[in-house]
Amino acid sequence: MIFTPSASAEAPSTGAPSLAAARDAVLQHKGRFLRVSVFVLLLGTVRKAREVFFAMAGREAEMSDERIGQAATLSFFLDMCGFPIAGSIMDSYGRRTSGALAITLMAVGIAVLIPRTEAAVLVS
Repeated sequence: MIFTPSASAEAPSTGAPSLAAARDAVLQHKGRFLRVSVFVLLLGTVRKAREVFFAMAGREAEMSDERIGQAATLSFFLDMCGFPIAGSIMDSYGRRTSGALAITLMAVGIAVLIPRTEAAVLVS
């Protein structure tokens, strides 16, 4: 048996935004969308660059693959554990302040890798 809606079925809500309204909103705020999109793209690039920097700095420090993997795993685990703290900071101080703090801490963590020693890789 094939289901066919009855004539008394609810019609779609007329209060839903139309495609034209969504297009108008995008055009009206295109500068803001572009700035936010570029920022998110750059932030994602920096976060992914950590994986490359760990391997490169570990190789320069003559660390074994196992030790590099352990350092990267520890870093990603600590990053994951920081999400609840980051959420409460965002709720308390706002997204801009917490975003600036996050970028600063990432920059410090990457800068610690400059000496390319095993201790620097483990600390970052």
